Amino acid sequence: MCIRDRHGEMPLYVYLNLLNQYGFKKIADQKFAILVLSVRKHIKVLRVNIFARMLELFDTRLNYGVEEVKKYLEAFDYLGGVNSDPYEMRYLVPLSKALEFIKQIAGKDTSDFTELRTDIEALREVDSKKQPVVDMDVYLSHILEKYRLIVNKTKAFVGNAFAAADLDANGMITLHEFLLLFRHIESENFDKEQAVGLFQRYCDVFHEDEMNLSFDKFSFLCVENHLFSDQQQDLFLQLSKKEDVKALGQTTAERWEVTKTDFEIRLRQITILDRKELQNWTKILEVLDSRIHKLHEMDPKPILIAVKIMDLETKRILREPVSYTHLTLPTIYSV
Repeated sequence: MCIRDRHGEMPLYVYLNLLNQYGFKKIADQKFAILVLSVRKHIKVLRVNIFARMLELFDTRLNYGVEEVKKYLEAFDYLGGVNSDPYEMRYLVPLSKALEFIKQIAGKDTSDFTELRTDIEALREVDSKKQPVVDMDVYLSHILEKYRLIVNKTKAFVGNAFAAADLDANGMITLHEFLLLFRHIESENFDKEQAVGLFQRYCDVFHEDEMNLSFDKFSFLCVENHLFSDQQQDLFLQLSKKEDVKALGQTTAERWEVTKTDFEIRLRQITILDRKELQNWTKILEVLDSRIHKLHEMDPKPILIAVKIMDLETKRILREPVSYTHLTLPTIYSV
């Protein structure tokens, strides 16, 4: 059993390993309690402190989640793991390798990358062979903190993409909604098979017989694959400056009744849709109609993205009906 392949959390992973090792729940309970006490006793040791946060022994805001634990293990493996005495208080790893990994945390040529590189270079030491190195535990701690900051910052703008993709407004994203978002906002990078694989890798909510993406998982997907950035959203809407979004929102609202009628006509013309798919598109149109009428109370950007996606996609299906794929549950598992 490996944490990399689990959707559970570290406390459960550790406990199940103890249960598997000793075979009896009572003994596993005792061993787990002893482990927790030992971790608390040595909590001032950085390596133990990191593990304690993985075990969720701190306040919720300080604890590490599943994706952060995976990122720690990814960095740990990249650095070569531990090849010497596991009880050594310090492990030194080459600075060059430590710097190479940060490309997987922050996109190159971004301010996040520059800041993280500066932080890591400040950790530089020289080992007995006069080679530049960094302390592995200190380095991994910096990596996790920066990763968290980047994810939290990303959530601020991917919320627009998520709200736009959540066309039926149920708080999660289906495969169909994800592919629509990907196809139109990241058109230059869109490959259907790869997009489905990406969705499969991150989807985490089972609802109405299909897997979905929660907002948190969607945020991690965006960070780790550099997708749906604020700049990309602006490019999709053809906004030259931030202020343009309000003007576009006003124009869209003023023309909405005509646009809505056009959508209704198109949906009647698209004969390739089965009854359920037609119902889904009709529901999406109803949601958009509701949002447009409340546009003055909301951030217009996700609504504008959703309207443009529906416009482009319904036109595409009419123009290229043979390219349309009925996205049913087996599709998710057959690719």
